[in-house]
Amino acid sequence: YAQIAECLMLMHWVVTPLVVSQWVVQPWWGGLFSFLQVFVYWSLNFTAIEIENPYGSDANDIDSADMQAELNRHLVLLVEAQTMRIPSLSPTIQRSLATPQEMCNLIASRRTSLVEVCHSID
Repeated sequence: YAQIAECLMLMHWVVTPLVVSQWVVQPWWGGLFSFLQVFVYWSLNFTAIEIENPYGSDANDIDSADMQAELNRHLVLLVEAQTMRIPSLSPTIQRSLATPQEMCNLIASRRTSLVEVCHSID
């Protein structure tokens, strides 16, 4: 695939000035259009080649060792005793709110409207 793509790019590089010269009157327009088109295609091709193997050893590659170390740190956090605690409501909230509907009403009543926020800014 890579060899065919490169051959096609070389053919495009040769044929583009010939085709563009038929469409423009001024030679510098032909040179500009040819250069831009060939430059964009080759740039895209080189970008695709760079990102084809993201786990290599180049400067722009993903560092898989650091990613694995970070994942391991997160996994260790999941099994620590502090993270195994099950969340619960405080006893005062449990006694004061009997139903989930009352809890929703309490939360909704504490929300401020956009108008209240705008007035508080002034």
